[in-house]
Amino acid sequence: MKYTIKKYRKYSIISVFTDYFTFQFSNFGASLIGLKYKDTELVLSPKNIDNILEKDYFYGKTIGAITNRVENGIVTIDDKKYQMDLNEGANSHHGGFNGLSNKLFNYSINEETNEIIFTYNKKDLEDGLPGNIEYKITYKIGDILLINFEAKSDKNTIISLTNHSFFCLNDKDVSTFVLKAECDKYVEINPTDLLPLKVNIVPSYMDFRNGLSLGKYIDIEQLQNSKAKGYDHNLIFRKCSENLIILEDSKFKLTIKTDFPSFQIYSDNYENKYDFKDVLLNKRSALAIEPCDILTDRKLLKANELYKRYIEYSIKEK
Repeated sequence: MKYTIKKYRKYSIISVFTDYFTFQFSNFGASLIGLKYKDTELVLSPKNIDNILEKDYFYGKTIGAITNRVENGIVTIDDKKYQMDLNEGANSHHGGFNGLSNKLFNYSINEETNEIIFTYNKKDLEDGLPGNIEYKITYKIGDILLINFEAKSDKNTIISLTNHSFFCLNDKDVSTFVLKAECDKYVEINPTDLLPLKVNIVPSYMDFRNGLSLGKYIDIEQLQNSKAKGYDHNLIFRKCSENLIILEDSKFKLTIKTDFPSFQIYSDNYENKYDFKDVLLNKRSALAIEPCDILTDRKLLKANELYKRYIEYSIKEK
C-alpha cells in the first residue's frame, strides 16, 4: 500500500494506492473524495478539487452534527432551544454552514494499521449546539473500507453523523441500479420542504427487501409530486443481526454493512452544480447512500458518553 500527500491552499489530499483500488481523502470535511477500481471511478469525484471548499458541497464528506434536515434549525435539549444555521430556506440541512462538512480536521496516518485518523475539537455553540465535542473519524483501508465515527461531548447534545458518498459505479446511471435492503418501514417526508414527518410501512416503490431496480419507479407520480423529484428517503432496517445494503449495476456489487438503524438514499435528482470525473449525465448519475440515525428519532448524547458508529464498504467486480 502506498500513500501520497498533496497540500493545497488550506487542506490536504491523501491518496492511497492498493493493488486494485485508489482512494482519495481530504482533511477538509474528513472526506472520501475519490474511489477508483483500476480505471473506473466508483464515486462522484470533483474535476476541480477546490470545489470541496464550497459550503454546499457535501459529496463524500462527513456530515454532522445532525445529518439531513432540521425544521427552522431549532433543536431542543433539556427544555432549552438551540438555533442552528438556516442553509436551506427556513431549515437547517446537514449541520448548516458551520457543520463538520466545512471544517478543517487534523489528521494522522498509521501505515501499520492502514488507517487515516481525522480529528476535530468543536467548541461549545460553535455550530449552534451545546458541548465542547471531540470528533474522531477513522478510515481503515483495504479491500474493505471501514469508517468509524466517534464523538464525545462535555454537555448533553444531539449528534447524528454520516458519510455522504455518491456511488456511480460502472454505469453512472441510477436507473440501471438494483438496490436491496431489509427495510419494511420508511420516514414519510413533507413534499414541499422534505422535512421528516412520520414512520410508515414501505409502499411498493420503496420496498427493496427482494431487490428493486431504481429505474422501475423513479418517475412515478408519488415520487415526482414532491420537491425530491425522485428518491430522497430514509429507510429503516428491520431488526437483524447485521444491517446490510446491496447496490448493483452491470459490473459491480457494492455491499454496505453498518450499525446505524437506517439509511438515506438520494438519487441525484437535480442537475449538478459541479463537474465530476468520468460522468456523462448531469443528474441521476449516482446514488447517495447515507447510513444514519432514524430521522424521527435522533438520540440525545449525554455528557461524557461515547457516540460510536461504523460503515463498512465492500466493492467487487461481478
